[in-house]
Amino acid sequence: MFTFVVFGDNKNSISTFSKPISAVDEEPDVSFAINTGDMVFDGSVFKWGLYLKQLKKFKVPVLHVPGNHDPADNLGNYLKIFGPLHYSFHAGNSYFTVLNSVNEERVDSYQLAWLK
Repeated sequence: MFTFVVFGDNKNSISTFSKPISAVDEEPDVSFAINTGDMVFDGSVFKWGLYLKQLKKFKVPVLHVPGNHDPADNLGNYLKIFGPLHYSFHAGNSYFTVLNSVNEERVDSYQLAWLK
């Protein structure tokens, strides 16, 4: 058995992001966390740098999927830092699938084909 945490919408806020960092780090059984997006407001290199500096405070791995504010005009920054926009992974005896619906009303056909 394992525990994981899901959070998001902490864009550009050191005080807001400090709360999930503290909460996760205080829990001894948390294996990993997933940030569901809106980590930064405009996807600029500078703002990603601030986010990454805070991210180092987590004691567990944090997985990511972009929100509608993260890529803005520069999805390339997200891809360089975190890699694919959708992915899957095993944790214990569980299998997780993380899909990206940023700026869409639904998951796009490319991801649906990948999922199948």
